Amino acid sequence: MSVRPLLLVTLLSLNLAAETRLETASRLLTSGRPAEARAVLEDVLRSNPANVEALELLGRVHLREREPKKARESAKRILELDPKRASAHCLVAMAASSEIGDANVFRKMSLSGEIRSSFAKALELDPRNRTAREGLFQFYRQAPSVAGGGLDKAGALAEESVQADPALGHAMKARLHAARKETGKALAEYLLSVASEPPYVPALNEVGYLELELKQPDAALGHFRRQVELAPANANAHDSLGDGLMVKGLLDEAIAAYREAARLDPGFAAAVFHLGQALERKGRIGEAVEQYRKAAGMSPSDPQVRQAKERLSTLGLS
Repeated sequence: MSVRPLLLVTLLSLNLAAETRLETASRLLTSGRPAEARAVLEDVLRSNPANVEALELLGRVHLREREPKKARESAKRILELDPKRASAHCLVAMAASSEIGDANVFRKMSLSGEIRSSFAKALELDPRNRTAREGLFQFYRQAPSVAGGGLDKAGALAEESVQADPALGHAMKARLHAARKETGKALAEYLLSVASEPPYVPALNEVGYLELELKQPDAALGHFRRQVELAPANANAHDSLGDGLMVKGLLDEAIAAYREAARLDPGFAAAVFHLGQALERKGRIGEAVEQYRKAAGMSPSDPQVRQAKERLSTLGLS
């Protein structure tokens, strides 16, 4: 064999190996094993520091591990290599969103502008990017007008999205109706969203909780189960299923759902606290206390941390 074909075969083999490792890292991340995913990705990047797919996955790992500054560094590197990569602009926005809660008032204004402009740029580059469209809508809905937000902007984007991405657009409209306490209109829009193709999985979660409020637990449980089928590696999907099962009094199934949510995301305080609640209702007080203590030691910004501490106090424990 001549040198040139041999070199070509070698390069192809290296590329195949890198692609296989990226698939492995992605699978580890979605199955709740971010530390292992990070190790694989760092190894890939040692041999090819300009691998934008690996850098992006590493950024997602940093977000999962609540390290937004490191996620931002990954995104910055990607954009140096590929300024038109929409998903990297989304990564910048998501990192800024993770930082904003602990920032002072001046930093919040700066981060708000970064979130809006980064999601807007991503959507401009790729109108089919759901993360960008969803992120920009949420920014408009939650941010004050002085920071560039506003319900009028959110409404306009929702109307435009019904044509561009019906499942997401109807979910957006449903959220706006729900915020105005227009429950019937919100339910109608959510049902249009979950009936659309391709499905928008978060709408299954949202319509499920709305149905619980409307005392329709069987319908809610059906939507929560479908969400788990479509997103089996999503910890929140399993936590929501546990909530639906709790309402139905199916405690053993609820405990299993909450355990799976906590396994997928060990830092998910809500799942750990809810697991404690289900175990307590089952009469397994010692196991419940163990989960309450675990939740109480998590990030103070999670409301379930305070609830876990309150529950421990009620039980006469610290």
